[in-house]
Amino acid sequence: MREILPAGASGSRPGASTATPEPRSAFPRAAPVDGTEHGLLLSRSIEASARGAAVSAQDAESVMLAEIQEQGELLERCLPRWHEAVDRLAEGRPARRLWLAGCGDMHFAAAQVEALAPHLSLVEVRALRSMDLRWLRRLLAPADLVVCASVSGRTQRTVEAALLAQQAGARVIGITDNPGSPLAAALADVLVLGT
Repeated sequence: MREILPAGASGSRPGASTATPEPRSAFPRAAPVDGTEHGLLLSRSIEASARGAAVSAQDAESVMLAEIQEQGELLERCLPRWHEAVDRLAEGRPARRLWLAGCGDMHFAAAQVEALAPHLSLVEVRALRSMDLRWLRRLLAPADLVVCASVSGRTQRTVEAALLAQQAGARVIGITDNPGSPLAAALADVLVLGT
């Protein structure tokens, strides 16, 4: 895997361990994610869920609200690095069409890019659920760019979509937040989010 990062940037979060994580028990005891109220709420929710207990609506709403509120800071921190990495990937290799594949939130994000693309781009953009690439791979050409996104990098259908797109001869880039994931291992070019 060639991690696509700006010069001098690290593929992992500052202070993040590169050690292989311990296997989880059936009922993990969640350590606080971080010292913030959001991290403590998230830890409590994970622990309750692992025990099979219901997460209160108030806790779920608080976690969601905290995640929404931190998006500005996250984007401010990450966007410059992502822009530089994307510019390096695109350099001298224009795509005829851009295919975006993902599941769940990643498919939703791809659909938003597809909706905005006619106003921002000269290239045709098509958002797909990862599974749909199985039937549409015959439409791929070497001049096409397929971006397969999975935050965990472990979504099986997205990894399969990446491999099918490679077999069809298209250029494939993975986007993940997990440089040690199956998606990252399957591809030569990977943008590690580093969130």
